[in-house]
Parts: sequence; C-alpha cells; structure tokens
Amino acid sequence: MDPSIQSLFDAALKLPDADRSDLVFRLLETLPPPEVLRDDAPDFEQELERRFADQSDAIPWLELRAEQ
Repeated sequence: MDPSIQSLFDAALKLPDADRSDLVFRLLETLPPPEVLRDDAPDFEQELERRFADQSDAIPWLELRAEQ
C-alpha cells in the first residue's frame, strides 16, 4: 500500500465510529457504480425497470442514511 494511503488509513482508524462511518459513505459516493449498473451494460435498462417495478420494500436513501 502506498505510504500516504497507509497514513490516511491509520488516521481514519483513530476517528470516532460515527466519523469513520460518515467517511466511508462519503468515499463510496465518489466511486463509479458497479459494472452491472453502468448505462452501457447490456441489461442496464431491464434492471432499472425491474427495480422500479418492485418498490414494495423500498426505503428512500435519505431515510436510510439518517439511521446511521
């Protein structure tokens, strides 16, 4: 691992749990979506339609994040 990344990781481990959790979520939001959800993937539109059709157990993202 790059020494500067290791230093960041070590510093992050010293943060309180809530701050580490917030950092994780913020970093994840910067990553590109998984390949299965890329809009140039062959089944992208079909997967979106399936997810939009089945919202019976859906919880809004802001509501989920507020639980953190």
